[in-house]
Amino acid sequence: MRRILFPSIARAIVLAVVVAATALAALPTRPASAQPPPSASSCVPRPEAVAEPGVLAPGEVTRVTLRAAFDGCGVISSELHIVLVLDGSGSMADLQVTVKAAAVALVDALMLPVTPGTQVGVVMFNDAAKVLCQLTNRRSQAVGCIQRVGAAGNTCIDCGIKAGLGVLNHGRAEATDRDRLREVMIVLSDGANNSGCGPMMGAAGQARGQGIQLFPICLGGGCDVACMRSIATSPRSFYEARQVGQVGSIFEAIRGQLAFGWLRRLVITATLAANMTLIEDTANPPAASVSPDLRTLRWDGSDVWLPSPVYRFDVRVPMATGTYPVLTTSTAAFTDVVRAGGAFAFPIPRVEVMLNPPTLTPGPATPTSDRPPLPTAIGPTATPAPPDPAACPRLAARIPKAAIDAALADPSRVGGWGVPCRVGQPIGPMNPPRRWLDLRNGNLPWHPVFNGVVFKCGCG
Repeated sequence: MRRILFPSIARAIVLAVVVAATALAALPTRPASAQPPPSASSCVPRPEAVAEPGVLAPGEVTRVTLRAAFDGCGVISSELHIVLVLDGSGSMADLQVTVKAAAVALVDALMLPVTPGTQVGVVMFNDAAKVLCQLTNRRSQAVGCIQRVGAAGNTCIDCGIKAGLGVLNHGRAEATDRDRLREVMIVLSDGANNSGCGPMMGAAGQARGQGIQLFPICLGGGCDVACMRSIATSPRSFYEARQVGQVGSIFEAIRGQLAFGWLRRLVITATLAANMTLIEDTANPPAASVSPDLRTLRWDGSDVWLPSPVYRFDVRVPMATGTYPVLTTSTAAFTDVVRAGGAFAFPIPRVEVMLNPPTLTPGPATPTSDRPPLPTAIGPTATPAPPDPAACPRLAARIPKAAIDAALADPSRVGGWGVPCRVGQPIGPMNPPRRWLDLRNGNLPWHPVFNGVVFKCGCG
């Protein structure tokens, strides 16, 4: 028995390793670093797969939802490099005061004096691009460079992107922890690129190909919205500001995006069972590819935001009654923030097809967005004023006093302030608003971007 069992187990283990390695072989890599990346990701996937409705009549349509939930993914990078690529053309003359103030507010929010791994660079572009300062951890230098952005000449956005890429490349060469380095480029412009969209897309492609997150901001009615949107790392990375006063909140929103965990790449493949029929053009987000026989969908996403990316598509069930699996296989491979890899399989959802289902639910409409719906207003009832904010006692030993003082001085700028402890229910004596300042994740060290403060119901 041992002579038969042990070789079988060994062959199974070898086969599993080969499958995982093959799935990840196509994932892109960043330039070689001094230290090899970890061999396995710390991310723990919790894949979920459902078909709703699960009981339906012959020929009806069900929606398949694949949710790739993750736990344990590192959200704190040892080093964060951000380059601001700012429009310095003549059309920005009346806008620069507000834009500069918003950029300075972003630098202040990064709290450079107490986060030595965070650095900011500044590039200005008009007819050409000029590096106003390389990456620096000195607030005074970064702010001084922002204040030097002018307003004259034309608009060469691709020049600015290329110069910004050079700043990040220079910083990457000097990074002490390149495996955990996160690189971000924020590109702001109020006009169209002089040489058209092609050169912009080419320059942006070079940046994205090196794993740099690109956040374009389109300011005002003269901006080329379509082109600026096309250079973003993901749809959620693009921002449009109709009024210059919106720039400050956009910078803050970008900083908020950086606070969440992310995957450098996530590839999901789902193959339908033979008796299931895909409803075309229902994949949301759109699949990167669909096989010619319409049986296999493949998503290939970069810069995927956590904790739970969701993928949906509609399927028509067979005419014959019975209980059926909707898929034959559904697998995923991913690369995490430190370029470590992993792979997993989704459970196989099943449906029951019967002539007279208890509740006959019509087939779902094609979704228009994978984002959660906006919260519903509670109603016209007046909301009591929230009590004074307070900091949890343990916070003083974990974060700088300046961060606590700033949050308490203007709590409206901090997440969770005034939100009822039981969301969706009116504030009252049994459902007070959140007022206790604490770390977003109490198990991780403080970081102004990746693990900042929020208001909670209590200190726990």
